[in-house]
Amino acid sequence: MKILNFILLLVLLPVLCAGQFQSSKSIDPLDYKKAKKSYQGVKGSPYLFKDWVKGDMIHLEKEKVEAASIRLDLIQNSLEIKVSKDEGLIFFDEDMIEVNDEKYVVLTDNYYNKIIITREANPDAFKDFDVDTIYLMKGIHRDYLNNYGVVLYDGDKVKLIKAIDVVFRETKINSPGKIEKIKKFFRKSTYALIIDKELIKVKLKDKEIYKALNDKGDLKKYSKSNKLKLKKESDFVKLLEYWDSIK
Repeated sequence: MKILNFILLLVLLPVLCAGQFQSSKSIDPLDYKKAKKSYQGVKGSPYLFKDWVKGDMIHLEKEKVEAASIRLDLIQNSLEIKVSKDEGLIFFDEDMIEVNDEKYVVLTDNYYNKIIITREANPDAFKDFDVDTIYLMKGIHRDYLNNYGVVLYDGDKVKLIKAIDVVFRETKINSPGKIEKIKKFFRKSTYALIIDKELIKVKLKDKEIYKALNDKGDLKKYSKSNKLKLKKESDFVKLLEYWDSIK
């Protein structure tokens, strides 16, 4: 009977684990720790948000893990999940990484292809952001098959992508009697639209967006009647919502 139970456990184990966290072992823990420790003493932030945020993780099978503590490292291009037994995720000791007294797992698979982060759940974190919702998404374009794209608008026919590049720079400043080294992270943002799986690089300027959307005058009229100045990201999100509704 014990043998039979053991066999059944082996058969059911993959099923029991389905929908839970699964690691692909593509991260070298030692190299990853070394890279993370190099952030110490550097001004600025290598992360999308300065601190951990709460996000809803959507699985390919439409399962959802709500309010998981996550952090997107823009330099490593990796999503980190803080270890917690209360967030509906199963972790194994060999998956965990501990750096500076923080335990987390680097999500290396493609099962959770959509993460939803809202201002409502993270009011402090969104102080530096203009929109109310940010999506982290995989599989939306060939450039984002294995890494998360930062999506400001997730529509049925169009998506607005914000690509954020973070680079490390070290400068030397002559101070009285010594040379001081300043280490800092700098970030640069560019934008793109995804329409019918085609990625179109754009600047957030009204004429460029009108052209990319092949506007015949409807969007200009909508912007004028709704007093959209089209200077902020949230203005363009509203414009894309309207374009989605009339297509």
